[in-house]
Amino acid sequence: MIEFSYRGRLRVWIDETLPCCFEGENTLNGQLAPGDFEPSVSKIAVEWKLPHGGMSSYGLLGLHVLSSDASEISLKYVSEAQSSPYLDAMVKPPSDEASIGLPKEFSEAVFSILAKKAVNLRGVRLVVDVAASGSVGSSAAHFENLATILLKLLQVSPDVDRIEVERVLGEGIDEVLSIR
Repeated sequence: MIEFSYRGRLRVWIDETLPCCFEGENTLNGQLAPGDFEPSVSKIAVEWKLPHGGMSSYGLLGLHVLSSDASEISLKYVSEAQSSPYLDAMVKPPSDEASIGLPKEFSEAVFSILAKKAVNLRGVRLVVDVAASGSVGSSAAHFENLATILLKLLQVSPDVDRIEVERVLGEGIDEVLSIR
């Protein structure tokens, strides 16, 4: 895991054990437009606490990249999120209660971004099964931002150095914050 302090507090996992994996009882599935880029990472996650005023947006989102004949998305979501001992160590705001799992309202936002922006991928299935959200500081918009950043991070290789991860992460953050 790599930690950053750029426009908030971030943690990034690239090809290592991902936190907050969950089994969703529901799944959204879709096809991606085929392309020629094959990500070299097999799993990736980003956790981001973005302060604004007296509040902070919070979320953790990750995915596994699996080989597939067609480029597709499989996104799991839960009806009821669950607590975990890991949640005490997260970067969430102290006043927020976090839980593992991706609620339906956030899953639809993430699915929309991945379906729209995950272009040029060849022969992969993106399985979104890593998530944590806050009861106060999370929103569909923040999870859209996390999905956009994840797609940027798919471009790095597993053995990339911290400086390159920070550059790609900075580009992703600047992109999503300029959209607002």
